[in-house]
Amino acid sequence: MYATYKKIDEIKEILESCKFSISYSQQFTIDKSRELAEVESKISNLEQMETNLSKRIEEAEISHMRTEHIYDQIDEYHQLQM
Repeated sequence: MYATYKKIDEIKEILESCKFSISYSQQFTIDKSRELAEVESKISNLEQMETNLSKRIEEAEISHMRTEHIYDQIDEYHQLQM
């Protein structure tokens, strides 16, 4: 009978240890999920910034090409006037 109670106590200890491990793992998973959400948010913000910068760069390049074209036309006009 003593052996049976001893075995029950051992099983209870194992169960408590397993419960603690499960609880710890769940909290760890929750913490890492929060961290992942923060990182994903930062990535999303950076991607949005990159998109905005790309648009601005494209607009600047187009403006530069237009300006170069205007200068070329002015040069051609001056050459024709001479």
